[in-house]
Amino acid sequence: MKFHVFQFIGTSLLFILDVKGSFDIKLIDFAKVREFNPTKEDPLPNSEWFRGLDNLIHAFSVMCTLDVPKTS
Repeated sequence: MKFHVFQFIGTSLLFILDVKGSFDIKLIDFAKVREFNPTKEDPLPNSEWFRGLDNLIHAFSVMCTLDVPKTS
């Protein structure tokens, strides 16, 4: 499946964290995946989805620079 020819409507990212500090991210909820037909108003598929990912990357980058005290 080519990501750029489908529109992902209502899909979610599942963040999986464990107590050892490892993590994984899965793309879930594929019920509304549709073939994408570009228009003048919406030439790129999943542009909102990518904007959301950019926002997440920015948020995690900011969090990584915070000086958070360790708890005992």
